[in-house]
Amino acid sequence: MGVANLVKNVIWGGAVARKTVDPEKIDASFDNSKTFAAEIAKRFPKSYEIVTSLRQDLKVHHFDLSNTIQDVSLLADSTSNGAAKTLKKLGLRDRLIAKGKLASKPILDVKIWQFTIRRQVEDLTSSLEKCDAILVILEKLQKDVAQTQDDLERELELIKKTLESSVKVQKAKMADLEQKLKSTGCINNSGELFRAIFTLGIACAFDSPTKIQLENVRASLVEEETILKALLKRMGYFDGLVTIAKTLTEQAAGLLESTKKFRAVIRDTRDELEQDFGDDDIVENMGDVDFANDFAESLEMSLGNLMKECTRVSEDCIQRKHAMDEALIGLNKEAELVELAEGSDAELAS
Repeated sequence: MGVANLVKNVIWGGAVARKTVDPEKIDASFDNSKTFAAEIAKRFPKSYEIVTSLRQDLKVHHFDLSNTIQDVSLLADSTSNGAAKTLKKLGLRDRLIAKGKLASKPILDVKIWQFTIRRQVEDLTSSLEKCDAILVILEKLQKDVAQTQDDLERELELIKKTLESSVKVQKAKMADLEQKLKSTGCINNSGELFRAIFTLGIACAFDSPTKIQLENVRASLVEEETILKALLKRMGYFDGLVTIAKTLTEQAAGLLESTKKFRAVIRDTRDELEQDFGDDDIVENMGDVDFANDFAESLEMSLGNLMKECTRVSEDCIQRKHAMDEALIGLNKEAELVELAEGSDAELAS
């Protein structure tokens, strides 16, 4: 073995492979949502599991809320139809008056009124019972959806704060490492001293193994910091999921308030009929034509207001249904992000 080869072996015999890092490529790799999700799942397995579970909760809430919107809409339709039937019976009374039949048979007018009012009160009582049942469901659903939103935002904030803290730690490590690199020379231990003596100082023309090791540590720190920053920068991937949660919370709360208002109108109309259009009032006053006509006009106004409220509720339900449809589209889009298929890791590795 020649002296040149011997010197070469001494210089490179304990060589340390240099690690290279391309931050731009690492950052760009996380543009793929599956890569992002896989890294989040690896670094935050518990949080990822919670987020995935909360997404499933949102799907259940979406299903329940959609059904409840449909129930409110159907209740508005049936209540309106019941009021329309009552008004139709009043129209029958007008025809009987035109034919002079009620003048000759006043008892017929009494029977029409009694039957019509009694039937309408029964319909409104039934609507109230159905509305109360819906409100019980809505109150629980509104709380559940709001809780899911809070849990989701809290867990995502935890991931974000942890990433931000980790980035700070990496920066501190990097600053400390840079100081060590500045103080690193040709000879940092006995091995490097022997290396320098044996090669008559030639080895000092090259980076020492210690320096290369420190530079590799720096490369690892750069790699880790790049990944952390890439994840932090793309936490917006979860914005869609948070928006869906907010939408469901908003729709549940809005439907609850709308249904409460609807119930109040049903209750007030029912109570008015029972108070002002009772059987005794009908029997006592139906002989008075002017009173009977005022009676009919007042009833028509009350039921007309009820039908307007039913129309408002139906239109409100349509708008909420559209918002729910948009939320469902969003939930389906989020499937790739928060539900990694079992083959995702294999797909990413291939």
